[in-house]
Amino acid sequence: MAEESTESLLETTLKDPVTGLYNRKHLIQRLVANIARAERSREKIAVILWDIDGFINFNNQYGQNAGDEFLRKVAEIIKKCLRGYDEAFRPGADEFCAILMPADEAVSQEVTRRVRQSVSKDLFEENKEYAEHKFSITAGCVFYPGEEGNPEAILHAAHQDLYQNRQTGA
Repeated sequence: MAEESTESLLETTLKDPVTGLYNRKHLIQRLVANIARAERSREKIAVILWDIDGFINFNNQYGQNAGDEFLRKVAEIIKKCLRGYDEAFRPGADEFCAILMPADEAVSQEVTRRVRQSVSKDLFEENKEYAEHKFSITAGCVFYPGEEGNPEAILHAAHQDLYQNRQTGA
């Protein structure tokens, strides 16, 4: 019984209470584990970071409950677009992340395309309450090996790629 309580408490500390996705703390832990695994297996890891452009204005205008519901819907879409063994996270307010392993550019581009297409179609076009808002989703993607082998450097590189893609409209 005490073991179940400990596991439940641990799970609670690693999950985002709004979306049910793992949080930044667990993202860092999983990156450490996957980097070690990639070094042993010589497989590539893709780290994809998504940001919902326009979310902060929506959240400020309609309130936290409406914002939380929107974030839950985005999280559901991202989970559906990933392979069964990929991992999804919510490391920040309007940021989502996935670790794909094994992954190459074709896999990461396909997942990024599916997420962007599904979010655009299911939330931005077909949902009347969201259709009037100027939402978009921007992604950044990096690989390990390819980036420095620590989680913070990998996430920083993914942020840099996301910001560059936002500037170029990619």
